[in-house]
Amino acid sequence: MSEPAKIITLTLGELESLLERAAERGAMRALAGDQSDNGCADRWLTAEEAATRLNVTTGWIYRHAEKWPFARRLSRKNLRVSEAGLLRWIAARRPS
Repeated sequence: MSEPAKIITLTLGELESLLERAAERGAMRALAGDQSDNGCADRWLTAEEAATRLNVTTGWIYRHAEKWPFARRLSRKNLRVSEAGLLRWIAARRPS
């Protein structure tokens, strides 16, 4: 006979945390398939890494990410920014 099913009990907070981590993993797998203009796999920066590159706060990154086509929200609290997209954006903002 088969083994009886085990019942797992989770608090709402634990369940939300598990779902958020699963969504983040799935999104990162999908993002890993993205490629930059040169055909190489793009690197996806955390909000903290992007903020360091731009010398701004992470709050600034989260506020501006909605306008950037090279930023992806993985969940309510997680954001990734394409390194190639960010570098193109920086280059476009520099005076000629």
